[in-house]
Amino acid sequence: MTRKPPCAFVTALGAIWLGLAPGMVRGAEPEVSLAEDGASFTIRAAGVLEMTAGYGAEIERDGRRVELHSGLAVAGAKMAEATEETPFGQAAIREVTVPGDNCELLFRLGRIPGLPGAALQTGVRNTGDRPLRLVRTMAMEMPGGRLTRSRVMLKTGMASATNQPLGEIRDNLSANQEPLRIAGEMFPQGIGCHAPSEMVFPLDGKFARFQCLAGLDDAGSGSVTFEVHADGEKLFDSGLVLRGQPARVIDVDVSGKRELRLVITDGGDGTQFDWADWVDAGLRTASAAQDGQAGRWGLALDGEPADWIAGPMIGQSEPSVARPVERTFDPVTVTEAGGLYHPDGRGLFFGAVGKPVAYLTGRLGSDGPNRAMLEIESAMDSVEVAPGETRWGQQAVVLLESPQAAQERWISWVAQSHGARPPRDAFSGWLSWYSLGPQV
Repeated sequence: MTRKPPCAFVTALGAIWLGLAPGMVRGAEPEVSLAEDGASFTIRAAGVLEMTAGYGAEIERDGRRVELHSGLAVAGAKMAEATEETPFGQAAIREVTVPGDNCELLFRLGRIPGLPGAALQTGVRNTGDRPLRLVRTMAMEMPGGRLTRSRVMLKTGMASATNQPLGEIRDNLSANQEPLRIAGEMFPQGIGCHAPSEMVFPLDGKFARFQCLAGLDDAGSGSVTFEVHADGEKLFDSGLVLRGQPARVIDVDVSGKRELRLVITDGGDGTQFDWADWVDAGLRTASAAQDGQAGRWGLALDGEPADWIAGPMIGQSEPSVARPVERTFDPVTVTEAGGLYHPDGRGLFFGAVGKPVAYLTGRLGSDGPNRAMLEIESAMDSVEVAPGETRWGQQAVVLLESPQAAQERWISWVAQSHGARPPRDAFSGWLSWYSLGPQV
């Protein structure tokens, strides 16, 4: 059995609920639909966001791990309808069964009358004659998440050619051998250069996007420009960059390109103290299996990505920092509760509810210009699933409303579904210790 510390909370039913507060987009409710083949679901909230996602699971059988993805194996999927009681009324459920090799991937999509939103639930049924182990369930999965996890960070040793007359190009250090720092923000990884500078990296058609932040190091005092070229085509030009300006965001398509060239010029006023940094510079890989979904799966935000912030909504056991979506090339990973919000209060909150069974983990980040990605999964710790047995992931709530309203609804849901006592401070979660202490 998966075990949890006192502050953790999730469920064996693996459901995620999405709702829209009446005042956030007045008169509008999210449109929720299931694809005809059952491979994905779409949620549209006018003036907020639109997202299409799949679902999946990872199992282990005979010592071999296998990932089950709804978008990769939907032939012969079966549809059914059911109902389910929830703390907020009866939900009408659309069920999908995706056949696999001695197992089935299960998904449920439900609506609750009077509560704008939908329910998501992912599980696995063992149809074979030998036990299998359930490693994790993915209630919300987007190709951008898998691509981001395979991001390759650039290092100077990967360059096929470099040209920098002044000083040495350095990994993770500025031209003056200090930590990389732009506009007061320190970056642990990147490449420090002295303009003029040029680096060439082989791509060989293996990558989908080049993502990076670029700026004049705080130790410098000149002016520079940053350019990104691929196969002779200029993909990005920063214009003049001065000391103290925020890092420029670079996110360009390099699909099918053979060579990447990164150029820094002196800005036209000489080279003195032109210390410039490429930070968080990485290449996202591409695969044929993922490319077919990348165009139709993802999360489109209303407004500029620079205005949307991704981060945790409760305290985390490990450091986790909220960041603008457009700068979140490596996803923000949060446990139990997180959010994606605009300064005006529009956005999305998710948090675990229901019977404690496994951890809820969310990943939020950039998925290219004007797009974001959100993945939500349950770590099931390779729990055994016997022949004929069905195992579900955990339950969570995802709310499209202001952070304060969402947290109030979240704690109310927990109190009703679990019977736990909520603390006075909504931001500290619910007190499962009182009801679960003897079992932990």
